[in-house]
Amino acid sequence: ISNIEGRMAKGLAGAHAEAKASVAASATKHLDETTWRESNALAWLWTAVGEDATVFVIRDTRSSSVATELIGEHPSGVVVSDRYSGYSFINLDQRQVCLAHLMRDFRRMAEGEKDLRWIGQRLLGLTDALFRLWHQHQAGKISRANLKRWSRPIRAQVAQLLDQGARSRGYETPSMCRGILKTEPAIWTFIHREGVEPTNNVAERAVRPAVIHRKTSLGSQSDRGSRFVERMQTVSATLKQTGRSISKFIRGVAEAVLGGAPEPRLLQ
Repeated sequence: ISNIEGRMAKGLAGAHAEAKASVAASATKHLDETTWRESNALAWLWTAVGEDATVFVIRDTRSSSVATELIGEHPSGVVVSDRYSGYSFINLDQRQVCLAHLMRDFRRMAEGEKDLRWIGQRLLGLTDALFRLWHQHQAGKISRANLKRWSRPIRAQVAQLLDQGARSRGYETPSMCRGILKTEPAIWTFIHREGVEPTNNVAERAVRPAVIHRKTSLGSQSDRGSRFVERMQTVSATLKQTGRSISKFIRGVAEAVLGGAPEPRLLQ
């Protein structure tokens, strides 16, 4: 079985490259990463979701080198992600920081240092108000112009609270506020750019089947095994995204590997 997987991994190399190129060229892409195990050592499973494809890679590092492998050193379009420093090479005007992750940070503040809890509580209230505006825009109840106009006072209050928190006496809350201020412009990209969402739910949903696979298989036992997993996950997610048959495509790859038939194209 392992040998068959190795041959299939080679047969899927072209499809994997197709998906990677498609994601890099997308106007909007969502990135996320989670832990993996390879030969019982810590590794990382990365995912990048574009408009027409989803790509996975397994690497032994969480450094920005993997992000640049997926989207390039000078990525085009907008990248949606969390605030992880591995994405700091991306220009802030090309980033959207996940608001769901920010809300978790604000909730930590609201439950943290007693004298500074009010900062987290107010930030949570402002974020709720921002989401209400976004949902109204998504439902067609307010225009993009009104979304921009009505979000301005929210942004001003958020910036003021983060600045107050950063200059306050304490440890966790001031540190978190200073960290958030570093990427503050990227909180608001979705207000001004069409096709950009305020959360990274797209990538988190995409990576979930791979996480389940990790839990049931305990990871991979070799580099070859990791290549098979990342390529199969890429093909499965991309075909599901484009509404095509997974079994038909895999059979086509097997026929190419075993009998020399032309390799099927992942993206049509």
